[in-house]
Amino acid sequence: TVYRKNSQVPCLSSEPDVYVLAPYLDFLNHSPRVQVKAAFNEKNCCYEIIAGSHCRKHEQVFICYGPHDNQKLLLEYGFVASRNPHSSVFISTDVLLHHVSPKDKHLPKKLSLLKEHNFLENLMFGLDGPSWKLLTALKLLCLGSREFMCWKKVLLGETVSDTNEQKSLTLARNICCHLIEETHDALRKVSHLKSERVDLEQHLALLETLRREELQILQASTEIIMQNLRSEACIPLCS
Repeated sequence: TVYRKNSQVPCLSSEPDVYVLAPYLDFLNHSPRVQVKAAFNEKNCCYEIIAGSHCRKHEQVFICYGPHDNQKLLLEYGFVASRNPHSSVFISTDVLLHHVSPKDKHLPKKLSLLKEHNFLENLMFGLDGPSWKLLTALKLLCLGSREFMCWKKVLLGETVSDTNEQKSLTLARNICCHLIEETHDALRKVSHLKSERVDLEQHLALLETLRREELQILQASTEIIMQNLRSEACIPLCS
């Protein structure tokens, strides 16, 4: 193992500035559900990986490359992890704009406030439903004319009105259903390509895995949103 610890520079990050070259470390496979502690032991001059859970004899030992979703794992490492708890479906600004009324005279200001306070990035649906950041952005977008002056309360996580809560959940549900339809269309296209392009079978199989995972996340989020909108029984559930 090669380990180099550089002197600390006051004006830069407070994190230790170190470089490590550890042969055989790449042989350890990734699992998103394990906890390990990896560090260089300066006493014995060895790079150590300590598992956070018990490992049986002859059982494969995994490490975690980081809390990455499957798209990140595929791009950086060339594989995807089954039942990845870090997977999510990210929502772009274009998707938000597609589902809000362009007639809202406060829309430009709402988008400006969301951008200014960093509420237009890392918006996502997960297996546990829409993220707090996404819901907060939707609540601000759903503010009526008489409620608009309460935008600071929304960003602080406060409830403005029951109407605003229901509108934001309904908007989240509509976005989810739209993305579910798009994902179904994408899966049909992938299935068609697999029958035509045998040379791309392996690549298309990975793409299909990612799309099916997205579908699972969106369906789970929709169910959670619908539970919160149980009083709105007239709203149909997506297929």
